Amino acid sequence: MKKLFLFFLILNFSCNNEKFKKEYYPNGNLKSKIKLDDNGIPNGNFEEYYENGILKAKGNDSKTPDSAFIYFENGKIKEKGMFYDGLRQNWWVIFDQNGKIITRIEYFKIKNKTFKNQYISYSQAGDINYSKSSFFKFNIPDTLKIGKNLIDSNEFYTDKRGYKDFHFLSIIIDNRYSENETKKDTFQFRISANQKSNPWFGIYAYKKGRMKITGEIEEKFIDYKLISNDSADAQVIKISRYFSKEIFVKHN
Repeated sequence: MKKLFLFFLILNFSCNNEKFKKEYYPNGNLKSKIKLDDNGIPNGNFEEYYENGILKAKGNDSKTPDSAFIYFENGKIKEKGMFYDGLRQNWWVIFDQNGKIITRIEYFKIKNKTFKNQYISYSQAGDINYSKSSFFKFNIPDTLKIGKNLIDSNEFYTDKRGYKDFHFLSIIIDNRYSENETKKDTFQFRISANQKSNPWFGIYAYKKGRMKITGEIEEKFIDYKLISNDSADAQVIKISRYFSKEIFVKHN
């Protein structure tokens, strides 16, 4: 009995030692709370609430990837995805109030920021709405051979439309040819009128073992706007997207 009582005291003391940063609405209801570490830095579970007290969001803000959820006031999930280092990362799913998926968005991290790298919109029937989507499917195998590797059977879709067929796609690969030599190899293609391209590119693997592939997808087109009957504005737009994958290189 004494051991059980002592365990309860230790558990209660540990729970009371947890620190949270809290914010409140003018009406006194809790707006948000997040766990703090020993140095007073946000690092742990967090919750946000609507002004009426209903849960709005929850997740874990730490160095470890974890799921985060955002809710409608009716309690149904509005958005869900991975959240860590204080940032949305990887793929997020957005729902309507009836629970149907309306969009998927990939957040890609560069340095200490993330941005929308790809997005896929869906119709009410659940089909991809290509006119409102921009995404790619690259068929990079999990295992490559030493030397040159052709990566084809790829797909790229965009919701942008170039003026007078000026619409190009470049795949830029950071290819490492030796311990001391890395080159940016560029493969360029024209995007068709249906806003689709089937690009291919080459990856060079110079030694056996694990290897990380990194690349940039650069879309370039002319944005043309008619201002009046005798004047217009045209500018070249560049949009960059990024990809990476861990693979294994084997002997031929």
